[in-house]
Amino acid sequence: SEAKKNPALHIVGVFNGPESAKAAEVVKEAVAKHPDINAWLMVGPWPMDNQALLKYLDPSQVKVFALGCTPRSLYFVDKGAVLYATPAYQLGYKSVQTVVQKVIANQPVESVIKVELNPDRVYRENLKTWAKNLSSWGYKDVPPEFLFMQQKKRFAESN
Repeated sequence: SEAKKNPALHIVGVFNGPESAKAAEVVKEAVAKHPDINAWLMVGPWPMDNQALLKYLDPSQVKVFALGCTPRSLYFVDKGAVLYATPAYQLGYKSVQTVVQKVIANQPVESVIKVELNPDRVYRENLKTWAKNLSSWGYKDVPPEFLFMQQKKRFAESN
């Protein structure tokens, strides 16, 4: 694994929160056992659907990376978390397109359908954009404060 190649990285464990409701408790216990944790990698954004998690995991103090983006995870992005999210709408669109092609148009479809996923980085500077994306994809619980927020412009970084 990449962590073994980098002596600066030390994995203290794998913590499983089977549902977002238990995520805060899992993080609380992990932080109690390992108070020096300075970064979290989450395989999905659902732990961040539990706002109680912010009591034990402050993205302005600890690096938080997650794969995926949900409306409630935007609160964590606002505090400094970075998400790598795929355009969820495209996954569903491709699925429906394939079903229509096969069932309604009676056309052949591939047995394996490859969908190129290029995750987008979701961070404070594009928070409003992602809130609008989620809303346009049909999410009803996008926090309005992110849909109408004033977005800071990001300065170009020099190479």
